[in-house]
Amino acid sequence: MFPPIDYFATEFLRNPKVRQSISQSAYFDKSFASLDAQTCAALHLKCANWNKSLISFTKSGGYGSFANFISSIKQQTLIIWGKQDKIVGTKGAQEFAKGIPNSKLVWIHLCGHVPHHEKPQDTARTILEFV
Repeated sequence: MFPPIDYFATEFLRNPKVRQSISQSAYFDKSFASLDAQTCAALHLKCANWNKSLISFTKSGGYGSFANFISSIKQQTLIIWGKQDKIVGTKGAQEFAKGIPNSKLVWIHLCGHVPHHEKPQDTARTILEFV
């Protein structure tokens, strides 16, 4: 994308109907896509220059831009991923697990993009067992 199209694309993400659609996609159990969840998920929109950050991140290649660096992570790493994540998908979880030497991938089943909200007990138990 190039200016001003990149700016308009980020502004599109502010649209309440778009936010609602994103929220619906974020959860396996659609009942979690409440107004409160949408408000929480949109807090970053109030940060100064969030749109410039998103444009920069996207133009840098997104998560793929640091793929060559993840193998240098030496710290034990817990990767928690919703098995039904429709926002970023599930392929990345396996790539992170394969690329980070001391990692443990835990799938949260019947869960979308926000396991800490949709399955808080499973997520907390997973973290506590890991630490």
